[in-house]
Amino acid sequence: MIAMPPSIVFGRERRGRDICQTHSEECMDDWLEGLAVEVTQFEYEMNRCSIVVDLSNGTFSRSQVQDCLLQLYPFVKMLPEWVGLIADKRSDCRIQILLTRYCGIMKWYVPQWIDMAEEFDVHCQELFESPVRSSVETLNQYMWCVSREGSAVEGMMTLVYAMGNVMRFLAPSLLTGFKHYERRTGMLLSKKASGWIRHQALSNDACIRESHEIAQSSQLPKEAQDSVARVVSQSLAYLLIVLRECGVRYDPWNPNCPMGGIAA
Repeated sequence: MIAMPPSIVFGRERRGRDICQTHSEECMDDWLEGLAVEVTQFEYEMNRCSIVVDLSNGTFSRSQVQDCLLQLYPFVKMLPEWVGLIADKRSDCRIQILLTRYCGIMKWYVPQWIDMAEEFDVHCQELFESPVRSSVETLNQYMWCVSREGSAVEGMMTLVYAMGNVMRFLAPSLLTGFKHYERRTGMLLSKKASGWIRHQALSNDACIRESHEIAQSSQLPKEAQDSVARVVSQSLAYLLIVLRECGVRYDPWNPNCPMGGIAA
């Protein structure tokens, strides 16, 4: 059974309301500072996940990497579609331009993820067909809700600002871990296979900064600010559950192997 996300009332953008009401800079800075704190807290919690700890100190196994690549692939694969849905909403033209550009970047990340998976003997067919844990299904369902029902600002701050920061946090741990792995096993990760890791900071930094600047200048009313904060917080909470469960390779077709919450 797939766990369903809690009922969330998404903010609705009304012409002239979300982007035209005036507020003091101090008020705007407060809600954005709150988002920054939320993302920083997520980074702290993420760095305590066993898979990130094992990656950083070089004690992770090949099967742990394979499990992460399999479980996170559905999320990585769907990112361009979610960003595209939000870009199609009628909103501030700056948001549409940013999201259209970001969608193109996300599309490049999908084949890069597949290249990285193949380096660790996880082949395309396995990525496409392997069952995933219920926590991954829940995260993806919630992101569908955000992209379809949420406002453009909610989607931008969730997918570009929050998730972009998450990938930027994760990339250095992966890079450090793979260097440990290379020394321990003699396996050298090819430049092609490490493309996803190398491109995270380079591709995401500018978009993250731009999303913050757009949100800061949009002058959202308090209700819309609270809605953005709630959606970002819930998205990160679901992602954290996924990361905490990554790192154990299950064989879903082996009846003697524990399922670990694999979604049917």
